[in-house]
Amino acid sequence: MGFAQFFGMSGRKASSSASLAAHTTPPLQQDIAPGPVDVAALLPQLEADILLTMRVIMNASGGVQERLGGGSAALAELCVLQDAHARDVQLCHDSAAQVLAAYDSLRGCARDGLRDAASASSLCEDARDLMQAVVLRADASGTGVQALGQTVAKLDRLARQGHLLALNARLQASNGRNLGVDETVLAKDGALLAAGLREASETLSSKVAALEGAAAQNDLAMGKLQAIFSHLSPVLEQFTENFQKQQDLHSQTRPLLAGHAAATLGLLNTVTTLGLHIGRAGAHVARAQHGGLGIGRQIERLSRRSVVFLRNSGHGNRRWHPRMPVKVPGEQLGAGPPRPVMTLDISRGGCVLLGPDCTPANRLHPGDMARLYLESIGPVAATVLATSELGSHLRFDEISALALQRIDRLIGHVSRETAPAIALALATAAEVAQAFELAVNSGAVSLGDLLSDDYMPVSGSDPVQYVTASLALCEHALPPILAQACRSPLLPVFVVATDRNAYAPVHQPEYSLAQRPGQTAWNDLHCRNRCLHDRWLTLIGARNRARYSQHAYVRHASDGTCIPIQVIAAPVAVHGHLWGNVQVGCAY
Repeated sequence: MGFAQFFGMSGRKASSSASLAAHTTPPLQQDIAPGPVDVAALLPQLEADILLTMRVIMNASGGVQERLGGGSAALAELCVLQDAHARDVQLCHDSAAQVLAAYDSLRGCARDGLRDAASASSLCEDARDLMQAVVLRADASGTGVQALGQTVAKLDRLARQGHLLALNARLQASNGRNLGVDETVLAKDGALLAAGLREASETLSSKVAALEGAAAQNDLAMGKLQAIFSHLSPVLEQFTENFQKQQDLHSQTRPLLAGHAAATLGLLNTVTTLGLHIGRAGAHVARAQHGGLGIGRQIERLSRRSVVFLRNSGHGNRRWHPRMPVKVPGEQLGAGPPRPVMTLDISRGGCVLLGPDCTPANRLHPGDMARLYLESIGPVAATVLATSELGSHLRFDEISALALQRIDRLIGHVSRETAPAIALALATAAEVAQAFELAVNSGAVSLGDLLSDDYMPVSGSDPVQYVTASLALCEHALPPILAQACRSPLLPVFVVATDRNAYAPVHQPEYSLAQRPGQTAWNDLHCRNRCLHDRWLTLIGARNRARYSQHAYVRHASDGTCIPIQVIAAPVAVHGHLWGNVQVGCAY
């Protein structure tokens, strides 16, 4: 027989009789019989706990192996993608180098073009300056020509005046007049005429000289312009050549840019795919790690179940006095001001203390000595034995007889107050037992399947949910019974039926939602059906074999707060065998 078959992992369901023989405990009536219990009676349940935990560990390890296999496949794909990524990087690098070389050539052409353009611009500026000087001289020459014309006109006018003066002199001579006065006038007019002629002649000479100088300068400027144009022509030809070269390089660069863009896009696609596969591989590894942590929790569960079972058996129970869930406010005395505390439960031998924030009172540690003053009870001295999720567990070392009487009266009063809740738990357990026995009697389910602890994990669930051979019956029969109990005037916080391994096939509707992938914390709070609950208080209640049990419990709400409640567990017996307990949580 293989290891997996030994622990029920073969996938085939054993027969009802074999399952019943392997996975059930002795009848309920024998289990709750008074008197000492033989240690041998503890071994079947302890063995069942070990087998159950090993089965869960095997399921978890199988899931881890599957996730590791997925991780290995993802890593293999990553290796292939890395090779493709390396090729894409090289291709992208080569295309980038080609594009850069083309752009270097373009930059060289652009620099040459800029140099030629600067030279052409300089030559054009020189030509423009020369042309502006020529234009200015041309304007000046035009003005000189006009002045020259005016001078010539003046000379012509003076010539006519001289002619008239000579004619007048001849006429006077021919008439034989007195020439004394007339000669004087003629001499004066001749002198004026000679001065005007001299001035006009000088002006004419200067104007002609200015025109000759302007003509000479224009001839020189035209020579310079001719030289400039002779230099400008090759510069323009070089500029045109560089421009055509740039156009050719642009034409060659466009396909290089397109190739580089395609290579870059391919590289981005590879990087994206690589990132996705890295994320998948990481998810596989994370899930495998989570599964490994789950195995660790299951090993812890094995120890916890064994300790819980042994400590609550006939020989293992170390409590000499039953504890009653009672809230008693008080103060912890010591150095400094008193600190508020509250009992979660109490007995003649000790109590469990909570701090004001539902944490172990003021962080007491095992072995610490504590002095308390509890209202309605009085002063007590105690030793801290342990701390747990409930609080600080204390043993009374010094307590007066009067304080013990007050504790007895308080416990009796609370017992009377909780009688309706006890009756509700007993009645609900009886209804569940009756529904299960009717199903067994009608053949709807076998007793072996109902009592089997063969839990098959639901693939992909986190936290792990399980199905059993009797799950369909439980999901059909339990909801109306539990819903009716929840509608009780007592307004219980919860009513749940768990088998003896703390497996809850169903839960209240608000805690039976569909799981959300990857949201473990949300699932743990809202998807509590089909789960093996591993809190030790739940397991104690699930394995109760007395008429009922009553213990304190701290319930963790969705907002992070904790609510102290009391849980009453009533056993469900099916044809004399313990199936589990109905557990009713009530405020107190």
